[in-house]
Amino acid sequence: IELIRRMARTGGNTERRFDDAHPMLDLRLDDGSRLHAVMAVCPRPAVSIRKHRHLRVSLEDLVRLGTLSQQLAHTLAAAIAPPSPCSIVVAGGTDTGKTTFARGLISQIPPDTRIVVVEDNAELGLCFDPARAPHVVEMEVRQPNIEGVGGIGMEGLGRNALRMRPDRLIIGETRSGLEVRTMLEAMNSGHEGSLTTIHADSSSSALTKMQTLALTGSDSLEMEASAHLISLVLHLVVHLAKLPDGRRVVTSVREVTGAHGGTVQSSEVFKLAPGESVAVPTAAGFSPRLLDRLIPAGFDQRILRVVA
Repeated sequence: IELIRRMARTGGNTERRFDDAHPMLDLRLDDGSRLHAVMAVCPRPAVSIRKHRHLRVSLEDLVRLGTLSQQLAHTLAAAIAPPSPCSIVVAGGTDTGKTTFARGLISQIPPDTRIVVVEDNAELGLCFDPARAPHVVEMEVRQPNIEGVGGIGMEGLGRNALRMRPDRLIIGETRSGLEVRTMLEAMNSGHEGSLTTIHADSSSSALTKMQTLALTGSDSLEMEASAHLISLVLHLVVHLAKLPDGRRVVTSVREVTGAHGGTVQSSEVFKLAPGESVAVPTAAGFSPRLLDRLIPAGFDQRILRVVA
C-alpha cells in the first residue's frame, strides 16, 4: 500500500490519493501503462497494470494487424484529414482496442495541428510522439485533496480547453453527461475533427448512450435537443469488438444522417458481414453531406467494393 501511495504522489500529472477515504486509484505510469489499484473494499489490495503494446500506431499498422481493411483505412484517413475533417466517436466494449484505434486515427492528423486532450485519466499518451508533443496540450481531471478542495473536474477542463485555440479537441473517454456535453459543445463551436471514445456494444447503441448520458446532470439536454445537436456535429461512429480468436476488429461504421424527434438517424456504411474477416462496405453508401467532406481530402469512391 505504501508503494502504491508513493507512486500516486509522484507519478502522473497530478498527485492522487490512495487511502480508506479513496480506496481506488487510476494512474498513468511513466512508460504510458495504466495502473489501477484497489483496497479496503476487498479482502486484500489488488493491482492491475494495462500495458499498451502500441503507443504509436498508424492506420496502416492496424490494417496489418487485421483490425480493418485497406478500404476502410482509406475512408477514415480522408475522414480525419483536413480541410473538412469529420468528428468521430470510437465505440466498443472493454479491451476491444478503442484507445489504440483512436491513436491510429490521430496519426492521420498533421503533426503541427494544435490538439487539446481532456481525459478523466490520462491514457492516450500523445506526448510520447516527439513530432506531435510540442503541439499537444494534455489535461487530466484532478482529485480534491484531503480537505476536499482543489479538485478540477471534466467540466472545468473542457471549458478551459476551448480557450486554448485548439484545432482539434479530444475527449479521452465519454463516461458521463459532462463529457458528452463538453464534446458536443466543442464540435458545435467550430472544432471539427474532434474525437472521443465510449463504451457501447454496437455503433447504434453508442448514439443512444450519448443521448442517455446527456440527460444526466444539472445542465442536462432533453432527448430532442441532444438528437438535434448530435446530428449537426457528429459524422461517424466506429465500433470495435474482440473476436473469439483474440483479434480486435472494426465491426461497424455508422454515418449520422439526421434527427427525427428524439431519435438520431444513422446509416451503417461498413459492417462485418458473415464470412468476412473485416468490415466491408454496405449497399447503403455515403450521403452527399459526408462525400463533400471526404472527396476534398483525397477519398476515391472507386476503391469501395459494395456488398449486398
